[in-house]
Amino acid sequence: MRKVNGYEIGPGVNLTNASLRGANLEGVNLQGASLRDANLRDAYLTIANLQGANLTGADLQGARLRGANLRDADLSGALWDSRTIWPDGYRPPKREVETARSQPTEIDLLKQQVSELKKMNAAQQNQFTQQQKQRSLYALCIMGIIVGTKLSGYW
Repeated sequence: MRKVNGYEIGPGVNLTNASLRGANLEGVNLQGASLRDANLRDAYLTIANLQGANLTGADLQGARLRGANLRDADLSGALWDSRTIWPDGYRPPKREVETARSQPTEIDLLKQQVSELKKMNAAQQNQFTQQQKQRSLYALCIMGIIVGTKLSGYW
């Protein structure tokens, strides 16, 4: 066994939530190890033995896995991107970072609105706020009509 970034590296070790970003793990034997939710972003895992390793939820963005043994490794929920280099002939799991984040979240949309508001002057901000209030009232009215219709038995 050897230490990398303060972690013992070897077969069957528990590296759950380990921070191994950019670590040189070339040729290491991590057979049966738990790397669940580990940060392996930009790590060098070339010719590493990861047979039977648990890599669920691991961050493999930009990781180099050329020549690695991934037989029976569990990569469900792992994050990877176009920079991730897989062993020849290996078919990575479907969940890619770009795919997982292709649709903006409500938080992303709110951040975008706040950013736009910061760029506006006071008059533009007031007009924007009034438009948002009108849209909210309109949505509430529609919801009230639907609920009222359902309650009265017409739906």
